[in-house]
Amino acid sequence: MHVEARMRVAVFEWLRVLATVVVIYHHSALAYYGSPMRRWYVLDPDGTIAFEALLRIVDPFQMPAFFLIAGWLTARTLHRGRAGFVQRRLLRLGLPFLVGSYTLVPLLMYLKRTTQSGLQDRFTDYWLGAYLTHDYRAGYLWFLSMLLVFQLAAWSLHRARPRSFEPAPRP
Repeated sequence: MHVEARMRVAVFEWLRVLATVVVIYHHSALAYYGSPMRRWYVLDPDGTIAFEALLRIVDPFQMPAFFLIAGWLTARTLHRGRAGFVQRRLLRLGLPFLVGSYTLVPLLMYLKRTTQSGLQDRFTDYWLGAYLTHDYRAGYLWFLSMLLVFQLAAWSLHRARPRSFEPAPRP
């Protein structure tokens, strides 16, 4: 790989690190959000508007940045070859989504229901009764499912029209 190409990959990797830090900040600050959007899992009952301005600034950009970075890296991966792409994506995105949405997210939903709605059930009763029947949420894992859908669509497009993923000619 040429130095310029390695530099471009490094830039996208650092952008991904920065976007991850912003998302961690964003999700941490949601517990203290002072505005009426009080639907986070765990909330400070007093809230504060101190985080609101920063949240409103980063919110429109953080997820599009992740999708842009993922799309660029997906195109590079597909350009190198499709072999094993679907299996790797199912393992890296599909499996964590399934495991998390049936273990971690129900725990968060249970905490939300007990602290904000006064739910008295035990966790297992909530999980087997309400969560699996009508209270299922992908929660914060929605990005994994959407990324998997988009990457499988990119794989299908690449399979149908491989030339559409070739890099643009240099001027």
